[in-house]
This record gives sequence, structure tokens and C-alpha cells, in this order.
Amino acid sequence: MFNIKEWLEGHLNEPSGHTQPHHYKFTMINNKVNVEFKGTCNQKWIKSPTTFLATIPNLNRMPDLKLPNFDGNHIKTMETRNRNTWSTLYSNEEETVKLWESFLYKIKRISCSPDAQKTYASSGAQWLLPLLPRQRAVIPNPAHEELQQRLRDVVANELNPPQVSKSHACLWNKMCC
Repeated sequence: MFNIKEWLEGHLNEPSGHTQPHHYKFTMINNKVNVEFKGTCNQKWIKSPTTFLATIPNLNRMPDLKLPNFDGNHIKTMETRNRNTWSTLYSNEEETVKLWESFLYKIKRISCSPDAQKTYASSGAQWLLPLLPRQRAVIPNPAHEELQQRLRDVVANELNPPQVSKSHACLWNKMCC
């Protein structure tokens, strides 16, 4: 796992209200990171008045690895909490118990050696940011906007709960009785 927080320190603005919207879209156009957000999927994207980044970090410098918490108390907590929930979470309790015990055995072994911890943390770690595709500026198309609005209306209608009224229930009773 990469230490993204440390990698971004010194580059972040102090955002507020960022825990409310459900969807975020980040684009980089002309070396400027644009942020848009929306609540549900059927809503329009809203351009953020600010960006999360004051400056852009070195995109080619890989963040340092963040070591998992190998504290003995943390491992004991994992053992007791998970043992109590195995039977309720999984249909094949016996197989699940074997997997968890194998995982915990490995973690206990690793927790004794800082070198083993680093090897475990870096296993399969690949910094993907430089590999992500770059986006071009989107040119608005009025025909697409009209279609998008119709689609938003359809989705909004689908998300509304059905309305059942008493008059329908009375009609049903008259037909059945």
C-alpha cells in the first residue's frame, strides 16, 4: 500500500464539504486539475469552485510504501473479532476458518521482522498513476446535453419509489371480493 497522504502533503488545499457528494471526477487539462462532483448518478456534474490540489506533486515519483499495522494487540483483535463473525458472514465456515488462520499465521510471522514487513507491503505494489490515460478538454455538444437531460429524467423517475394510494387498494378489494 502506498502512503498517498504523505505524498500529497504540501500540495493540498484544505477542502471542506468533500464528504457529502457521492461521485467525483478529476481531470487534468493544461496541467491544471479540475474537480467536478455530483450526488447521485442522475445528477449533473458540478464544477468545484476550488481544486483539492494547490500544486501538482511529482507524478513520476512513487510514494513510499506504508507498512500495515503489525502490532501484536492489533493481531489479537483481528483473531477475536473475526472468529466471532466467521459463522455469520460466510456460508462455508470451515473453509473460511482455514483461510483466516492461514492469513493470521502469515501476519504473525511477518510481524517479527521489519524486512519481512517491507517485502510483504511491496509484494505486487505497482504505482499506476503515470500509466493512466490523459484526457482532453471536452467540447460541449448541445445535442448530447439534451439527450443527457432526458436520460437523467428517466433515471430520476426510476429512482423514485412507487406511489400506492388508498383508491387503488379499494378498487382491488371490490374486484376480489
